[in-house]
Amino acid sequence: MTTATTDNLLPGIPTSRREMLRRCGAGFGMLGLTGVLQQAGLLDQTARAAGPSAIAPLAPREPHFGGKAKHVVHLFMNGGPSHVDTFDRKPLLEKHHGKPLPTQNFRTERKTGAAMGSPFKFRRYGESGLEVSDLFAKTAAHIDEDAPTLDHIPPDQFITRAFVVRLDANGQELRAPESPISDFVAGVDSILLNCGWDAQLNHSDYYHQSPYFSPELQEWLLKHRPAILGGDMLSFDHPQDESMPFIRAFFARRGMILCPLVALDRLPDSPVTLCAAPTKLAGTSAAPCRALAW
Repeated sequence: MTTATTDNLLPGIPTSRREMLRRCGAGFGMLGLTGVLQQAGLLDQTARAAGPSAIAPLAPREPHFGGKAKHVVHLFMNGGPSHVDTFDRKPLLEKHHGKPLPTQNFRTERKTGAAMGSPFKFRRYGESGLEVSDLFAKTAAHIDEDAPTLDHIPPDQFITRAFVVRLDANGQELRAPESPISDFVAGVDSILLNCGWDAQLNHSDYYHQSPYFSPELQEWLLKHRPAILGGDMLSFDHPQDESMPFIRAFFARRGMILCPLVALDRLPDSPVTLCAAPTKLAGTSAAPCRALAW
């Protein structure tokens, strides 16, 4: 390929024949565009007299109705929670937190002072062990990529034999029964916990003052491993504990939770039949549900 130096194109810089044709070709293209615009009537005197909108259809023009607004508040809300602070843990950022980066900055970037690890703690959830930060602890309680969603659970699993357990509270902490349930079949039968908290349904502190499970009650329930665990309380873990260790452990055993329930005090102490009918929402692990027991 031959090269030549042309003062008119790039002074002092050798220009290839291909570069010469590319640049000259752009000029011929503009000549062709002029002919097309002329044929469309966009370059004649009539088009110019019609105003700029005829020549440039996207040019600003007067609205159909005059504006009434006198002031505008412009909110520019940039971005959202960082993946590094939610579901994408970066161990190396934690390791090198506060230290200068080992690489140089790109010329297009501002100078970076040091590496910064996430200020939020990460924990592993479900059988998959997926790491999620404390920002989404409540969402993480449902994480288990191998667990079936509600629309994949056979309907007969929502009809079970259930045992009603009356609980006493020590303050807000619910105590465990003194003995296990006789004739209980783990993974098949269900448990309905009754402490009478449904009477506070319209109370202003219904959530924050809700009774919760003592460590002994949590252990008692995990040993029984009910297919469905229902209760008339709103909280199973401590309301202030967003990591919800009991909920995570219970879901890891493939259990289902039904709460809050009402009128459990009207059920007999003998085993009852529980029928739960959740709304069939595809791909979800939680849904509104109607429950009956007799």
